Amino acid sequence: MEKPFEKPVENVTPITPEAGELKPDNEFFGIKVEGDEGFLKRTQEALKMLAQLPEFLQIKPHIGLIRRAERSGMRAYDKIPTYEVADPTSSHSAIWYASTIAHDGFHSILYHQGKERSKGREPDADLWTGTQAEKQCLEFQLKVLEQLTTEKYLLDYAREYMKDPKYQGGNRSREDYQKRNW
Repeated sequence: MEKPFEKPVENVTPITPEAGELKPDNEFFGIKVEGDEGFLKRTQEALKMLAQLPEFLQIKPHIGLIRRAERSGMRAYDKIPTYEVADPTSSHSAIWYASTIAHDGFHSILYHQGKERSKGREPDADLWTGTQAEKQCLEFQLKVLEQLTTEKYLLDYAREYMKDPKYQGGNRSREDYQKRNW
């Protein structure tokens, strides 16, 4: 079975260095960013790293907004797919932050593929947030990390999560989401 992240990317505008410069509306590489000045700078740095990789072209159509928030998570179902990012995630190393953008962007890919397959209906939550989906997102994140760094502790950290992808709670309820500290 072909993995979603191994599919060829089509109809995506190539990334140019100018795309990473701050636009008046706080847009980097075609993704709008909302937050304070420090958050904007950290996000720009992470996006500059990520934009160098072919995986960025895969997730870019599925993230329209990155916004500073109390906790991190992907709102793939929003009209503009939004990655909400808490300070512990955005304040980590730029490499780790870039990999989390890829990870949550992959959740959005899975969501939109599921919605397309169900002819516009909401896809089953397990399809894009379940244990198997989390494994796929972690594989994609690790693939990105391996291209950005050789730092063993970051690579091992991602691999450790892959052993138990239910680390974020069992039923993905609002209560589980409220418990997040990242």
